[in-house]
Order: sequence, then C-alpha cells, then structure tokens
Amino acid sequence: LGVRRMVLVGHSYGGLLSLYHAAHQPDRVAGLVLVDPMNPIFVDKVTLAWLKTTVPDIPDPKTPKEVTITRMKRDMAEFVAATRPAGAAIRVPVVVITAGRPWFGKPPIDSAWRQSHEELVAAGKRRELVVATKSEHGIPATEPELIVGAVARILALAEPGRKY
Repeated sequence: LGVRRMVLVGHSYGGLLSLYHAAHQPDRVAGLVLVDPMNPIFVDKVTLAWLKTTVPDIPDPKTPKEVTITRMKRDMAEFVAATRPAGAAIRVPVVVITAGRPWFGKPPIDSAWRQSHEELVAAGKRRELVVATKSEHGIPATEPELIVGAVARILALAEPGRKY
C-alpha cells in the first residue's frame, strides 16, 4: 500500500498547523485549503509578542476550548519557527481564502493580515487567493461554499498518479 495523501483544510490557527504538516510530511499532503490562515508572514509583520497579547492567559484551563487556547499560545512560537522556511517550499496546490472584511479592528493589523495571505500565495506555484467578500474571520459560517469549492478544485488537481 502506498502512502495516503490528504487535502488539509485549516481555518485560522488551523491554517498554521496545516502549513506545518505540509512542510514536515510532504508525502502525505495532496493540497491545502487555508481559510483566513494564521501564518509566519503575518507573525513576522506584527511580531509574536504582539500576537500573544491577543490570546488570553488561562492559568488553570478546564474546558476543551481553554486547553486548546492555552496550548495554542504555548506552542505558537514553535510552529511559526518550524513553518517559516517551508512556506515557499510547499509544492502542492494551495488555495488561500481570505476575509473580505476587516476583523481585527486596527487598520495596520488588518492590512498585514491580508498582505500575508497575498504573499503566501505569491511565494509558490499553483496557488490561488480567494476573497470571501461577505465575511470577516468566520468564513466557515458565512461562506462555506467557498471552502467546498476550493476543496473540489484541489481534489481535481490531486488525481492519483499525477506528478507534482
């Protein structure tokens, strides 16, 4: 049996995790759909220190959500550092879906967010930027059809036996 390849779909911090996985297990990934993704380019633009101020400190996490937030804040630097050099090296098709409406509420940060998505797409071949014109960050809830369409396009490119 050969290695099973998958299309990874990651939203927000899940986008960073998807990039990490594609960079470190390229034989397992057929394509990426990154939905308003956190990424090393954005972190470099705003600094990790600033980004961590946007995530609450939870000294004694109890719920699954609190545990996830705590783990995300703790591990962000590691994932960013391990993913930064690999962004351009990812050779599979990538669709980045970016929010069409600003959502951070700070124009320089909103601009850095969008620019990071544009630069992520420009960093490699077979990459596409889709703007979710009706959405802020919650694209999966407001425009899920964009995600479904992106997955369908990636699957069409990821036919068995197709060489990248």
